[in-house]
Amino acid sequence: MDNRDRKKRTSFLSAIILIVLAFVLIVTAFILSQKSQNASIELPSDLNGQTPPMQNNASLNSGFLQVSPENVLTVVETLHRPSSYHQSLTLLNTEGIRSFVQGINLWMNGQFLRAVTVSDTGTETILSDRKTAYLWNENQKQPFRIDLTDSLSYDDILGLPTYETLLSSDPGSILDAEYVIIEDQLLQCIYVVTKGQDDTIEEYWIDIESGLLVQYVVSVNGQNVYYVYQETYEELSPKDEVFSDMFCLPDGSDPFLSE
Repeated sequence: MDNRDRKKRTSFLSAIILIVLAFVLIVTAFILSQKSQNASIELPSDLNGQTPPMQNNASLNSGFLQVSPENVLTVVETLHRPSSYHQSLTLLNTEGIRSFVQGINLWMNGQFLRAVTVSDTGTETILSDRKTAYLWNENQKQPFRIDLTDSLSYDDILGLPTYETLLSSDPGSILDAEYVIIEDQLLQCIYVVTKGQDDTIEEYWIDIESGLLVQYVVSVNGQNVYYVYQETYEELSPKDEVFSDMFCLPDGSDPFLSE
C-alpha cells in the first residue's frame, strides 16, 4: 500500500509539474508575441543595399521612347498624376544626430491632401488645400495653421520629393536617365540620377502609369542617408466614401469651406 501510495503521489506531482511548465510556456509565448506586435519600428543599421531591385526596360527604351539625360525632363513633364488616390510610403533617414523611420499615408482628392505620419515620437496629421496647411499631433486639440507660398509647399512640410522636385533640377546635374522596371512591384519607371553639392547623389524612380515618385534615395560619399519608397498605391474615385470626412480638423469642422 505504501509503495502504491508513494507511486500515486509521485505520478500526481509529475502531472502537476508538467501542467505548470506548459502554462509557463504558453504565457511566455503570449508575452513574446505581444512584444513583437507592439515593438516600434527599428531603423536598419545600414541603408546601403536598400536600392530596389530593378532591370533595364530595354523594350521600352528602344521601342517606345528613348530616355536620356538630355531629354528626361521633357519626358517627365508629360506625366500626369491621378486626381484622387491613396499612397503609403516609408521614409528612412540616417542623416544627422538622430536616425528615424516614418510611415506616411497620403490621401489626395483634387487640391485637398491629408497626410498622416507615424514614428516612434507619435502620430502627426497635415491637411491642406494647396493654399493653407493645418498641422497637429495626437496630443494637440488646436491645429497649427501655415499659409503656403511658392517657396513653401505641403511637399516641403512632409519632406517628400515629387517629380516637380526633379523638374527644378539643373539639367547639367543629371548623370543618368533611363526606363527601368522595379522587379518586386513590377512598376515601369523613369529612373534619374542627379548630382548635387558636396558629392550628394539623388536617385528618382517615377512610375510612368501613376506619375508618382515611388522610390527616392539620397547618398553622400557612397552612403545612403535618405530613403523613401512606396509600400502601396490605390487610385480612387473623387466621390469615394473614404473622402466623406477625410479633410476635417480634430473637432470635426471643415477648415476649407470658407476659403
